[in-house]
Amino acid sequence: MPTLGSCVKDFAIPGLRILCNQATLYWMVMARRGNPPSLEELAQAGPIMQGMKECGRPLTRSEFPDLLGRKGSILPGTVLMFYFRGNIAHSCIAKDSRTLGGFNQVGWLAGGGPNIYSENNLTEIRWFGENQVQGFPESKLCQLWAINELGALQNLETLIAKNVNMAHA
Repeated sequence: MPTLGSCVKDFAIPGLRILCNQATLYWMVMARRGNPPSLEELAQAGPIMQGMKECGRPLTRSEFPDLLGRKGSILPGTVLMFYFRGNIAHSCIAKDSRTLGGFNQVGWLAGGGPNIYSENNLTEIRWFGENQVQGFPESKLCQLWAINELGALQNLETLIAKNVNMAHA
């Protein structure tokens, strides 16, 4: 199977405007299964990514450089999630040690735009105080969480099954 970081690239689904959490889910499923998620699974991307919070941990500004390595890098395949008041607001994935790939990065990181793929440097994360990062719109301060590739992929199928089944209930 491919690595999560290697799956992070632009893609399109006819008739669907890709949201950040749908893109993150898409890449995770590609890394886990080797083929794309169903439209039914993509429709549950928000709740699935909300559930991923249990697999990760919050980051603080003071630990950020050490967590990422002395040279300011991050492990490829790390899933970064931005939570506003405990709810998932944005997600993206480390494509390599310094590059974050995601959809709808505008406002969260420099560049990007609505419903388009962009790659951004890790240094574009804007910290406010010890525990918060810039959200979008700019008045929204979020908590940043990280999930390593192994933890994200190991819990993926359980979270998909749980949320798709709940949608049918």
